[in-house]
Amino acid sequence: MVKCFPFLTTESTATWSKEHLQEAANRWEEPIRLAMHGVPLDLAMKATRNQLDMLWTIVQRDEQDKFKMQAHATGLGVWGDGKK
Repeated sequence: MVKCFPFLTTESTATWSKEHLQEAANRWEEPIRLAMHGVPLDLAMKATRNQLDMLWTIVQRDEQDKFKMQAHATGLGVWGDGKK
């Protein structure tokens, strides 16, 4: 796990105060969340603010499309396609 997330060795070498923990979480949240959506962590770590915003826009669009497809599939399953 440390190999995938190098910050685990550089950021977590001692017991932290609650404030330090919050600062570290804020600093790493965006790259890790993007990685959870399939964006390579190396790419997210090296991206500029504009690039991160663009990646988030793409992720949000993808999530909206997934929701629409799931809602459509649920509607088909419950009510059918209207053909007899």
